[in-house]
Amino acid sequence: MDIGTPSDELIVSFARRLAETNQKWRAELDLRLGPLGLSQARGLILHYLSIHGDGLQQNTLADIVGIRGSTLVRQLDRLESDGWVERRNDPVDRRAKTIHLSNKAAPMVREIQSIVEQLRSEFLSGLTEAQLKTCFAVFDHIHDRIDESDDRATPRAAGHR
Repeated sequence: MDIGTPSDELIVSFARRLAETNQKWRAELDLRLGPLGLSQARGLILHYLSIHGDGLQQNTLADIVGIRGSTLVRQLDRLESDGWVERRNDPVDRRAKTIHLSNKAAPMVREIQSIVEQLRSEFLSGLTEAQLKTCFAVFDHIHDRIDESDDRATPRAAGHR
């Protein structure tokens, strides 16, 4: 093995640590959003709607949040029944729905943003710019490999329909 190639053991450990870190981050966010009556999943939906703009289509929002469409629908059902979001017919695509923050959501979104910023600051403080840039390089590599895998899988999936 050359000096630049990581061992299988190191790759397995890294993948495990990456997954564990994601789980711990989401669990901590869940804990902090709990007093607001929100799970991390519903909180992130509101957060991303406020960041990416009102009126996103459901499938676009699912991609941004990183959950399946069916999971998003259940979360949106709950957010809509609690009065945080509204679904509307898409004026461009009659088959689609767009998601909008309700007027009631504005103070909640500010509170969510504050919690997310505090969590981010707590957990990432002490890292240098160089460390963060290295992390981005690693994440970009992983994202590129996933995208390549998706590109290769798409023709096969289409061929089996």
